[in-house]
Amino acid sequence: MLVCPREGTLPFAPDLPEWFDWLATLTSFRFVGKPGRFHAHRHTKRGQRTRGFRAYRTIHQHSYKHYLGTTDHLTLAALEHAAASLQAGGDAL
Repeated sequence: MLVCPREGTLPFAPDLPEWFDWLATLTSFRFVGKPGRFHAHRHTKRGQRTRGFRAYRTIHQHSYKHYLGTTDHLTLAALEHAAASLQAGGDAL
């Protein structure tokens, strides 16, 4: 289920064209999945927002980040993989 704080439950599923169009409008989002969770923000370069996103997670007072890619690569599988990678970094402590 997709829930947007401003729009409520969204009427489309991940990985559909509407999903990628919606992600392209965002500057940040929060992902919560079975393997873990994170906050994602648009990457900036020289003060300009880019198409790419980075995922951030703090576990046990340590910050972790993971480059997610551009919106056209943000499939549900890619987001779950990033969440698992960030969670694994925290579990190793």
